Order: sequence, then C-alpha cells, then structure tokens
Amino acid sequence: MNFVTRPNSWVSQDANATTQLTYGLQLNPAPLTVSISGRDPILGSLEFVITNPTAYAISLDSVAFTIHVGDDGSNLTTSTANVGASVSDTTDWQIQTPGTITSGPAVYTLSPKTGTSVSVAAGASIVVEIFNFPTVENPGNTTINVKETVGSNLGFTSFQVTTFPSGFYFNSLSATVQNGSQ
Repeated sequence: MNFVTRPNSWVSQDANATTQLTYGLQLNPAPLTVSISGRDPILGSLEFVITNPTAYAISLDSVAFTIHVGDDGSNLTTSTANVGASVSDTTDWQIQTPGTITSGPAVYTLSPKTGTSVSVAAGASIVVEIFNFPTVENPGNTTINVKETVGSNLGFTSFQVTTFPSGFYFNSLSATVQNGSQ
C-alpha cells in the first residue's frame, strides 16, 4: 500500500484508492498528540469529507470507517466508550456506532436513514465526524480503513494517522536544502 502525504497535514492517504467518491480527513487537534498517564486525556476528532467528484449522481449504500482501539501506539484510541459520531446531513444519513470497545477494530458506518441508498449529487459533499476519543499514551502510526459500498461495487481507501509525543508542535517550520545537494 502506497501512501500520499499532503503538505500541512499529519495524515497520509492510500494512493491506490478504489473508491468512486473522494475522501479527505482533518484532525483536531492537529497534530494529534498522546495523552499523559494520570492527567485528563487529550480528546481528538476525525472529520471525514466525502465528495462526489464526478459530473453525475452516485447512489451510495454505505461507508464504513474502521479505527483501531487499544493501548499501544498502533491504535487511535484506548476506548470508544464516550466517543460521539455525527453527520452533516441528518435528513438522509445516520451513523451506526460500534458501542464500547477497548481492544480491536471499531467500525462506524454511514448508512441511509431510510431505504438502501442515497443519491449523492455531482459535486456534493457529506461530512462525517468521529469525536471525543481519548488518544493513546504512546506515539505512533495507526491506519484508518474506509470501505465504500455503491450498489454491488466495493471501494477501499485508508489513511495513516500519526499521534505525536505530548507537547509536540510546529512553529515557523521551513525546509532548507544544502546548495547542490540531491
């Protein structure tokens, strides 16, 4: 799996995505930092922007977002107990949450409020937010998997999210390359 990193982002997206819609991810806080043992946890949020980049409507059945739960740096959160989820269009869509999970995969599914699919107009977007999750106490990388269902077609993409050490931040960051270097 190849990942593409975008400037000013701490998220890398799968370069070999097979989805019909496009997916963007914004983190809060950015960069995402670890929680410190014995203190109030750092609460994070993921905001997925799902966009139809085509010139025609797409009939979307569902989108499943899988995050990893556990204590080490390869997980996003330690528990889904108090994690919230919302969608920008509550008329047509709902979010199915996994309940309380403390270890293993947790799946949040965007699905139609009624019927089996919803038409996403050309150029239209849907925003899904998963919020108030406590970050892990160990820095590392985790992968968030996305599974899109459009009729009988399944599409996949993923995001690699980095959780940085406590207190990490950028200030006046600039890249400098030595003259004549590769």
